[in-house]
Amino acid sequence: SSASWEKEGQRIQLHMETGYPMDGALKLTIETEQPVSWKLHVRMPEWAENTVEIKINNEVVESSIIDGGWIELDHRWCQGDVVAIVFPMQLRFVSVDAKNPDLRALCYGPLVLAGEEMAILKGDCAAPENWIRCVDRENLMFETDSNHDMGYDFLKRRFRPFYRFGEMEWYYMY
Repeated sequence: SSASWEKEGQRIQLHMETGYPMDGALKLTIETEQPVSWKLHVRMPEWAENTVEIKINNEVVESSIIDGGWIELDHRWCQGDVVAIVFPMQLRFVSVDAKNPDLRALCYGPLVLAGEEMAILKGDCAAPENWIRCVDRENLMFETDSNHDMGYDFLKRRFRPFYRFGEMEWYYMY
């Protein structure tokens, strides 16, 4: 996607390339006739837990996170500058609400994952990466290690992004 505007009498264009939500990387390319200073603000997703890698023209830069969860990059921008941002995609369990803290959904970055079969999982919810593995990176398919289903210690359970379930297909989320 692209956006354009005028700043100090000159046209600026910003082009974004990303594989989001399948990965947490995005690339911003700046087009401007002359160098111009301004603050670029990028939304810090809550799921990224304030961890982000940012490079401007392949050099790691420090950024500040301002009120409301925005990354602020104060820079003198030139034609062809490239901002590369990587939000780390991690597994995590998210409680559905404060009233039911033990009722959780499994998430990967911004995606809610759903199971293909009913299961009562057992494992350290604070460290799901220790017992749930990605078995298909292209389709974001995840699988538990055996010994993590309360009823059947020998089974492994599979999860995939919720949006990949068909209209009449059963899924299990919490």
